[in-house]
Amino acid sequence: MATAEDHFIEYKDFHREQKPSKKAVLANLFREISAFANTSGGEIIVGLDDKTHVEYVQPDCVYDWLENDRLTTAINALSDNLIVLNSKREGVVIRIEVKEAEDVISARVDTLGSGLIASR
Repeated sequence: MATAEDHFIEYKDFHREQKPSKKAVLANLFREISAFANTSGGEIIVGLDDKTHVEYVQPDCVYDWLENDRLTTAINALSDNLIVLNSKREGVVIRIEVKEAEDVISARVDTLGSGLIASR
């Protein structure tokens, strides 16, 4: 059974969204990634409900966005490689391990539609 969320672990689940927005999903994850990177690191588990700890199959596009180092490449491009992370799929969940960053990272969504903004 999964442990409760704390300052080292966060659960994310997008299975209820029929057509999730890539920008919204990545912005949601990048906020968590930057929070972990600015502290002692941590782990985000995508596909696990935070209240019930039930695993859910995510929309195919979520797996596509998060697998094969696409997330790592996208985040590192935004953050000048200040964040070290690994993402790997285990069954229906994807585990994103975030290391502590060397510099402070700030994440926000650009409301004009150009995506995520990372700064230090």
